[in-house]
Amino acid sequence: MNLVNSHKKSLSDAKIRKAFSHFLDREPSERLQYVQKRFDSPFTGYSYLGQTDSFNQYAEDGLHSFVLSDYSPIDQLPEEFQEFMKTEWEKLKEEVKEVELNTIEALKLSAASEFVRFKLGYMLSCNYYPPQSQLTDPAKKIRIHKHKDVSFISTFPFGVEPGLVVHHRNGSMNVGQKQTPISFPGYLMETMTGQKITAAEHEVKIDHDQERFSFSMFSIPKPGSKVMVNGRHLNAQEFYHEYLSLF
Repeated sequence: MNLVNSHKKSLSDAKIRKAFSHFLDREPSERLQYVQKRFDSPFTGYSYLGQTDSFNQYAEDGLHSFVLSDYSPIDQLPEEFQEFMKTEWEKLKEEVKEVELNTIEALKLSAASEFVRFKLGYMLSCNYYPPQSQLTDPAKKIRIHKHKDVSFISTFPFGVEPGLVVHHRNGSMNVGQKQTPISFPGYLMETMTGQKITAAEHEVKIDHDQERFSFSMFSIPKPGSKVMVNGRHLNAQEFYHEYLSLF
């Protein structure tokens, strides 16, 4: 099991949760102006329930998401997110880098510290799971199907609400409620280590009629950079394409 618990106190998600909630209060036609294909950067943008061309969720997944990243001009984002990006983003990245450095130490990958410090950019996946009663299939328990993240490391800097399930060789673990950050390896780490460290497969299962928010930070290759993937040098865009071929 490569889930790493941090001893740091989790950050408050109040500002990003408020921004995301206000965006979701918009009319659907307004939200659709910000779908991912409208942005000239990897993953940035909005995905919605039932969408068939999202980069980060399946059509049958029961959530709305918005991905923020280093790679889109702030003034192109919905105004709800702009203040957060201007005032909180850099601080958040520094906090996440500290968690990541502790993670690679726990995984005995100290040689990767320079890579974490200087070769990676960041994106934040903001996820909203509406109450089950609002779904077309209220009996649906799995809200994100089992998958690996694109990241080198995925970090939940604000802690975790109940519902996250992480799979491992001997079964699975329901992570439960966490008041401290947690992190785990993604697909980039798996491929760069030649599968010596495997990405954490995970899903979200909800068995209660309450809304759920989740905010996870992914460290990803900077556009134009190159990474070693399964013994081959790929540029960032080639790596993203290889990752997306998993779906």
